[in-house]
Amino acid sequence: MPNNNSRAASRWAFIAAVMAAVLLPQAVAAQTGSISGRVVDAQSAQPLISAQVFVADGQGTLTNLDGAYILRNLPVGTYDLQVQLIGYALKTVTGVSVSAGQVVTVDITMASSAIDLEGITVSAAAERGSTTSLLLERARSVVVQDAIPRSHCVFRVCAHTRLPR
Repeated sequence: MPNNNSRAASRWAFIAAVMAAVLLPQAVAAQTGSISGRVVDAQSAQPLISAQVFVADGQGTLTNLDGAYILRNLPVGTYDLQVQLIGYALKTVTGVSVSAGQVVTVDITMASSAIDLEGITVSAAAERGSTTSLLLERARSVVVQDAIPRSHCVFRVCAHTRLPR
């Protein structure tokens, strides 16, 4: 049977563990902050959906249907915020300062940008021998004539013979 001193020590150890579990996440959260905002089109002010918003350390997110985003649990410091979306020029916002326990709001407008693509060449050859190519050839021809060989005759009546009246 344990003595009273070991029980008291166990109680204090349990109380210390519970307090650490409760207070430690708050202490960690107090050392981080967040960046939030909206991404919109520069001309129409319409929200841009699925734009990539990220910081240099690799943490990032996508904008939602309203163009809104939030980057949580960023260590306190200064960040360069980058936003990219196909059809828009890459946008960088420098010097975004994140403070402990604070949410910094950064709204971003993006200008549309043309995408330069290399030219491509498409070539094709007419297909010969398939049903589709034969039907196309038949449709384009001046004279239409069915060529059913005698081997395809049924009941000795062929397309080229006349039935008695």
